[in-house]
Amino acid sequence: MRQHRTGHREGLATNIKEAFPPVVLQGVVLLLLIANTLNIAADVAAMGEVAELVSGIERHLMTALSGSASSAYRYSRDRALMPFPRR
Repeated sequence: MRQHRTGHREGLATNIKEAFPPVVLQGVVLLLLIANTLNIAADVAAMGEVAELVSGIERHLMTALSGSASSAYRYSRDRALMPFPRR
């Protein structure tokens, strides 16, 4: 790993880009995209199932509501409609 004069190291993508052909970096990025997408889907589905246990409302509906609520919160936070402390 290379290190900047500020003491910060380069990221994984930069190191892969320098050490391997572009197709390897593209493959790694694609695999990370797929893994993150499936992980988020599993988290939202779990939120829907827990909400079903608490409320008794059907889990598919609760999953859709959980995903929509999470997206709306993220959107409002990014647009400063709902202030959120940043570090």
